[in-house]
Amino acid sequence: MKPRVLSGLVLCLFALFQTAPAIAQNVPLAQPVTAQRMATPALWVVQDADTTIYLFGTFHALPEGLIWNHGVVKTAFESADLLKLEIATLNSDMPEIQSIIAQKGRLPEGQKLTDGLTESQKRKLARIIREALMPPNAIEDLQPWMASIALSGALARKMGMDPAKGVDKTLDGLARARNLPVEGFETVAEQIGYLANFDAPTQRAMLLSTIADWDKYTKLLDEMVSAWSTGNANRIDRLISGSVRSQPELARILLTDRNRRWSDWIGARMATPGTVFVAVGAGHLTGRDSVQSFLRTKGLLATRVANRPRR
Repeated sequence: MKPRVLSGLVLCLFALFQTAPAIAQNVPLAQPVTAQRMATPALWVVQDADTTIYLFGTFHALPEGLIWNHGVVKTAFESADLLKLEIATLNSDMPEIQSIIAQKGRLPEGQKLTDGLTESQKRKLARIIREALMPPNAIEDLQPWMASIALSGALARKMGMDPAKGVDKTLDGLARARNLPVEGFETVAEQIGYLANFDAPTQRAMLLSTIADWDKYTKLLDEMVSAWSTGNANRIDRLISGSVRSQPELARILLTDRNRRWSDWIGARMATPGTVFVAVGAGHLTGRDSVQSFLRTKGLLATRVANRPRR
């Protein structure tokens, strides 16, 4: 499995590091002094005579100072009767999350993460753990998928990428503040299962790619934020979705099947009058098997909404 493929996979779902607060969230969150920047992320709309559904690509963790909730995005969100997220109950589900992590995120007793690694890989992993500001043995008893998520999350926090400032959490908070109904396409258990249920070779490949590509992560995350904040859907597709799609089984589980299910829900929801604001990871709204592509097979056209910086 190509290293870049698994790098894209981990980064595509790196928001799941929120599910391991004792590991990733203990890493100090960098707070660089940066000027506020106006972001213009991509927004689409599907409409008929009495139903409007907006499709907004999210970024699950963002740095301080990036302003995206303005202009057409703000107007679209405030017009909605329902907010539809990937997961609607992340905060309230924390006890369940910890239970799932204990069951699926830990190695069997007597096994270690470093079992089977070469001496060179062990040395680099030790350096990575130090650079991630994590205790030396913090991930030794984790399954490879969980270790990869924890390391990626720790690096994101070190870079100042805060899940509390992520689009999903921000929208969820704004919705609940005005009693706007919030629903999720999936549960936390389902999202964790996408990674936890990969077979042992795939999980090991994920860890090895994290080790091999570690020195590229900072640049890759910066590029992802830049592409998202400028609404460059094609660039997002190349950075995230394109890498995953080069492995058909990963693409099916993480993108194709999920996008098809979500488009089925959207297609059915078009029969109910009202306005819905759908906010899912930006990688799901790009490429040949995007949500929009599946909607086209149902005769539904998603139109890009012009998004310009606020003056």
